[in-house]
Amino acid sequence: MRYAPRHGRPPQHSPRHARSRPVGGRRRSRKYVVIGLILALPAAVGLSAKAFSPTPASSTDAQGGVGAMLGAYVRSSGSFSRTDQQASLAAFERSAGRRLAIDHFYLPWGSRPSGLQWRAAWDLANGRVPMVTFGAGGDTRQVARGDHDAYLSGIAVAVRGLRRPVFLRYAPTPDATASASWVHSGRDYVAAWRHVRRVFAGTPAAWVWSPTADAFGGARGGVEQYWPGASSVDWVAAEGFNRYACQGVQGTWRELGDIFRFFYAWGSAKGKPLMISGTGSSEDPADPRRKGRWFQNAARTLQTSMPNVKALVYTESRGGCDWRIGSSDASVQGFARLAADPWFQLRGSTLVASTPPSTTTPSTTRPATTTTRPAPTTTRPAPSTTTTTSPPPSGGGSIGGNLVPRSGALWGSSNVTDTLEAALGRRFDISHTYHDWDDAFPTAGERARASKGTILYLNWTPRFYGTSRIVPWRAIASGGQDAQIDTTAARVKAYGRKLFMAFHTEPEPQVGKYGTASEFVAAWRHIHDRFAARGVTNVVWVWQVTGSSNWYGLYKGGLYPGDAYVDWIGWDPYNWYTCHNNDWILFGAKAGQSYNWFMANGFGDKPFMLSEYGSREMPGNPSAKADWFRGVVPALKRLPNLKAVVYFHNGTASAGCDWRIDTTGQALSAFAQAGHDPFVNH
Repeated sequence: MRYAPRHGRPPQHSPRHARSRPVGGRRRSRKYVVIGLILALPAAVGLSAKAFSPTPASSTDAQGGVGAMLGAYVRSSGSFSRTDQQASLAAFERSAGRRLAIDHFYLPWGSRPSGLQWRAAWDLANGRVPMVTFGAGGDTRQVARGDHDAYLSGIAVAVRGLRRPVFLRYAPTPDATASASWVHSGRDYVAAWRHVRRVFAGTPAAWVWSPTADAFGGARGGVEQYWPGASSVDWVAAEGFNRYACQGVQGTWRELGDIFRFFYAWGSAKGKPLMISGTGSSEDPADPRRKGRWFQNAARTLQTSMPNVKALVYTESRGGCDWRIGSSDASVQGFARLAADPWFQLRGSTLVASTPPSTTTPSTTRPATTTTRPAPTTTRPAPSTTTTTSPPPSGGGSIGGNLVPRSGALWGSSNVTDTLEAALGRRFDISHTYHDWDDAFPTAGERARASKGTILYLNWTPRFYGTSRIVPWRAIASGGQDAQIDTTAARVKAYGRKLFMAFHTEPEPQVGKYGTASEFVAAWRHIHDRFAARGVTNVVWVWQVTGSSNWYGLYKGGLYPGDAYVDWIGWDPYNWYTCHNNDWILFGAKAGQSYNWFMANGFGDKPFMLSEYGSREMPGNPSAKADWFRGVVPALKRLPNLKAVVYFHNGTASAGCDWRIDTTGQALSAFAQAGHDPFVNH
């Protein structure tokens, strides 16, 4: 089914593509060589409950240090006997050349507390803080009823007998699909957590709450439903992994910053110390040094962008995925540099009183979603030594290699002019322009705009302006258009600066006319690979779709080019109102529908962009569009994976669909005010 186009062709390098009406929102082992320091605990502490809660990252602790504790879960190389467990951890530390600050181990549900007691006592005697994970598999409803109090009390007695504080990580990853059979629901989980805290009252322990990292971004319903409350949690933690080619399945390479960015934003807003309680990276079979760089990037990210993470606990194991740091020489070297870094020498010596367990009935109220923007992502290194860094956006801040902002969101528009920017009192971060197949771009005008500090966003459609000629996707995929692709690639490479590029924006309505969904994917990949083969490293690829709920099935049914070929996910929400006889829909609701769908359906590993968005006026209510603009930034703060918004400032629209920013003085003023919010200035 086809809908009337949103707009016709405006002047050159302005938006000019036809638009369909959206209907709704949408190995091997290696010796470890590491140089470090031995981290010590205080000789003794009282029996009152204590939590390891370092001072804020910007200040110094009682030992005059800053940074994070470094720990690991080291899987036994033989059996799980006491001898083998001790030998495996001791061998790791001997090879590493340093003592771990944290030793993470598991007490399987139903196991005797003696397994905890000997291991924790051995750790404490050797200068480590034990972190005991227990409770996984214990039915939360039974726990909350008190059915397992005798067993839990035995564990509490064992911990108290240590006479030293430990980390206790109860029932981690409650959001995981594999946990559903025993977690049941968020309410059940919270009730169990609070009950366990009461059973352990008076135990010298710091309580670590640890969902999976992607749940902080909304996966599987998000983490709010599992939050026991600030009075019941001492540390906010998460676990997440860079699986990439793990188990023979090619995925997306994820730096530590990518994995934990949602967790960092959410956890920082709680005012608790943060812990990465489990993480690891697989190897890249095509790049044997990549895992080593992963460790280096992780160290840099934690120091510069995630200082509230006060403990990093690596997962040293090999099962379905090989997380071992000894999986390659480069990995050994990368971890060695991280372990020797002064940032990871924090002593576990700053102790404050733990919050007492709640004695009230579990509340059904959940805390409000944080409005804190996530930490920056650390993106894949470009396979070139040529510097292609774009000038900073108007705020002067820095952005990552794939143009992901360090905080907040990039602020952009189409039809950017000096006059418009003067009226708004700021420069745009992104200038969005549109090109047909044989256009020569970037143009002189686009280069001039970029020279003022704006990032170009180029939209390339396979058609010829002024004619009915199109270029079918299969013609591109088969190599029949390589001459044009190579010409464009050469121009983009010569431009040198990083830029966004989208091939054939909003392809969904064009399936049939241009070819099949699989032919679109083949065309996209052919262009991408052709650019890469010619050394073009300055393109950040944006998969731009309508975001209409009509097409959700197609997004998962063959239209997506694949994680290796896409850097950003973009879509185009519009408040159509009377121009298509739709209801008036506020920005947050319009953008949020497809945001939630993409997050819930496996696209959340990529940063999101509103590649186009807009609102028309409401006849009879001259302040309605201005109010719509005022809601943009508050909504962005509730949608942390939206890292860029690009307005569709089209002044040549068809009757009734005037998307321009300045349709009224009120609208212009409100948009200008939104653009000055620190959240969209870097």
